[in-house]
Amino acid sequence: MIGDSPVAAEAIRWSARLHAGDMSAAEHAELLAWRRARPEHEAEFQAQQMVSRAVLAMPDDAVRRLYGGELPERPNLGRRRAMRAGAVLLCAGAAGAAAFTFGGGPGRPEYAAQWSTRKGERRSVSLAEGSVLELNTDTQAAVAFFEDRRVVTLSRGEVLFDVRPDAARPFYVEAGPAIIQVTGTRFNVRRGAQDVHVAVQQGAVEVRSGPWWHRSRNLLSAGQGTLVDGDGRQPGPQTVNLAAELAWVNGRLVFRNAPLAAVVEELNRYLQQPLRVANDRVGKLRLTASFRLDDPEGIVDGLPGVLPVVLHRLPAGGILLDLKPEPA
Repeated sequence: MIGDSPVAAEAIRWSARLHAGDMSAAEHAELLAWRRARPEHEAEFQAQQMVSRAVLAMPDDAVRRLYGGELPERPNLGRRRAMRAGAVLLCAGAAGAAAFTFGGGPGRPEYAAQWSTRKGERRSVSLAEGSVLELNTDTQAAVAFFEDRRVVTLSRGEVLFDVRPDAARPFYVEAGPAIIQVTGTRFNVRRGAQDVHVAVQQGAVEVRSGPWWHRSRNLLSAGQGTLVDGDGRQPGPQTVNLAAELAWVNGRLVFRNAPLAAVVEELNRYLQQPLRVANDRVGKLRLTASFRLDDPEGIVDGLPGVLPVVLHRLPAGGILLDLKPEPA
């Protein structure tokens, strides 16, 4: 029987489903509710995530041995995801969450906690070992401290990490397809619906992504970033504008020649009612501006003053941005 308790078995099942890569939105909501229901649920889930990371880090021949033979050289995506989920289950069943974990240490966290922010809310969290997490709007994050590592799982949203150096206990951030490893540095991680963006302000981080058969790794230094897509692909390090990337920490949004569609997507992270553009012509308008975040609705109200648009407040809620009519 996989798992040494019903909770452990359920955590293993959820971890395998998550890493299979085909969970529905309803299943994601069910998983989040299960994790929040009891502290031991979150602790077991974090332990099983360590199993999954260990599978990702295993060499190909080790995974082949788990399956008792050769793997097909060009499996389709569904087959690949099934193999990854199956390897998670095999490893959990063979070794148990307590013995087979990422980093080789104990599988039960010494400390676990989770935090969230509402839309428009920002929050600062100080950890007992000295690290500080700045949570941006609509963010869900959980932390688990082990004897040999510190792990934060970012389920959604954005966090600026100021990590206290500790070479004996590296700091990991798991954000969907990406795993970020540091010993001590200051960096930003934003997890969107389809991708993960990492930007480094101080120090250096390693970003790993992708399944065992196609890993991507980037070492980022200060002023660099990378974008990890939903399948774990990432380009090489890119230069980023840290002043714009981290403006939210000081309560501002900065846009430099940004298409209005991208501005609307960003604003919707803070707005209580959704904002959308009427068509592609509106979405392609460009905007350069800096706004204060303490009144996101006021930002929307001010858009007709800087762009040729009008606001249509919809009966069902939300606002539609359309082009201002040409004078007759």
